Amino acid sequence: MSNILKFFLIAIFIFLPFGAGFADAQLNAVVDYGNTAPKDSDFDGLTDKGETDIFKTNPNNPDSDGDGYLDGAEVLLGSDPNDPRSPREFISSQEVQPAQIDQANDFLQEKQVEKDQLVEAAKAVQKEIPWAWYVSRATAIISYLVSFLMVILGIGIYTKLAYKILKSENAIEIHKYLGISLWVFIVIHIISLLFDKYLKFSLLDLLVPFVSNFKPLYLSIGIFAFYAFLAIIISSLFFRFRHRNIWKKLHYLTYFMFWSAMLHGILLGSDTKADFMQNIYWATGIIAGTAVLFRVFYEINLNKNGHRYIVKSIYKPAHDVVSIELGPVSGEIFNFDPGQYVKIALAGKNGRLTEKHPFSIASSPYKKDSFRLGIKMKGKFTRRVAELKEGDEVAVFGPFGDFVFEDRKMQDVVLLAGGIGITPFMNMLSYAADVNAKNNMTLFYSNKTSQDTVFFNELRALAERNKNIKQYFMVTRESVGEGSPFTKARLDKNTLRMLIPNLDNSTFFICGPGQFIDDIANTLLKFGVPNKKIRRELFF
Repeated sequence: MSNILKFFLIAIFIFLPFGAGFADAQLNAVVDYGNTAPKDSDFDGLTDKGETDIFKTNPNNPDSDGDGYLDGAEVLLGSDPNDPRSPREFISSQEVQPAQIDQANDFLQEKQVEKDQLVEAAKAVQKEIPWAWYVSRATAIISYLVSFLMVILGIGIYTKLAYKILKSENAIEIHKYLGISLWVFIVIHIISLLFDKYLKFSLLDLLVPFVSNFKPLYLSIGIFAFYAFLAIIISSLFFRFRHRNIWKKLHYLTYFMFWSAMLHGILLGSDTKADFMQNIYWATGIIAGTAVLFRVFYEINLNKNGHRYIVKSIYKPAHDVVSIELGPVSGEIFNFDPGQYVKIALAGKNGRLTEKHPFSIASSPYKKDSFRLGIKMKGKFTRRVAELKEGDEVAVFGPFGDFVFEDRKMQDVVLLAGGIGITPFMNMLSYAADVNAKNNMTLFYSNKTSQDTVFFNELRALAERNKNIKQYFMVTRESVGEGSPFTKARLDKNTLRMLIPNLDNSTFFICGPGQFIDDIANTLLKFGVPNKKIRRELFF
């Protein structure tokens, strides 16, 4: 699909809610009873559907504004049944024909017989708080706002704008918890509707499109938004790492979910006509639409700004890891900070580039003729990279990331690596060796066996060049002899407490498998290390 077609499809999604909402507001106020008979539950002269669809009065209260006059009588007079002003005050300020007054008086006399019953019914209704209605309204509004924040933050993460305000790991964590919160509010919204005594939805009505008799199209739009979000949740839980392409494609449903939720709210929400909700819809719609267009142009520009690089050398520093050195076709490499990563793409069978994949830079920013990547072979793409030959061309995008060692701000630095998570630390340590940094840098590197320890000799050489670098190599599934540079131990709370002398003032960088990062970070937090002193690399 061309970028132009994508642009127009996204533009349609942006303006569809506003067009549909405006068109719906122009419809005549006509009640469609379908095959059901009109019903007047509170005997005020207005049908229940007329009260909910047109007059916005309470179908279970004959006097919605509590001024002593029935809703039906006020409608006949032309007074507002939701305005607590007395119709007499309204009459005195309006040109009302005597015939209208007589007609209203006759109406009231006809209803006098039922007056006592109506008063008692009104009191009973007022005593019973319609909690389900309030909960469903509140959770609907909150769910919409949370979905808006998810869209904006997701675009901010993709375009890296969010990292100007938040640390990358914090932005990703917030995005995750927004998703969890949205799921909770949607479930509460659905459950509360099941307890609404007026609408009387069944679970089938709320989960199967077009089953309900209550505005089936508008209700179904919300159901479709719910299933789009459910697909996003499932893909994030089960496909993100094993089937990344499926996860990425399903994640685009976020935009469908948001615009459907907006359309559902505009067309069906009981607060739609309120000024505050109209302001919310307009503001969020314009902001989200602008953000989506920015994302489209960002991706177009990103694809244009890829750098052409050729493979200068390639080898395996461990049995399942490949180290690849890339140099520019001409000139020097781009500038990058110690700890950043790039994305690379290969030429596909049809001549187009493959999907871009992120990899940390494993060499110093001071090396200007080339840079190096350390890549663990665990999928189709990484195995294709391992099959590259010297002279092959790749496309490089970046650099990216804020997982950066700042030598002027961080005096004591602890680097905690697991497996291939050593690559950004190779970058940092190489930089420290090149500039002879005075920072105290301690590396803890954990692997299953010594054979899995990537860049072992190069790391030892860096420590020889800068005496402020200290290193601890750990293995978990291999016995070690006396005098070995390796220690059989896990990076657990006992090891960290024993080996890190300055827990309070150090800045901690963690990179490795997801569970490794979580375990180490939680241990440091339990030790009292402030979260702002803990940096996590989560790009993968």
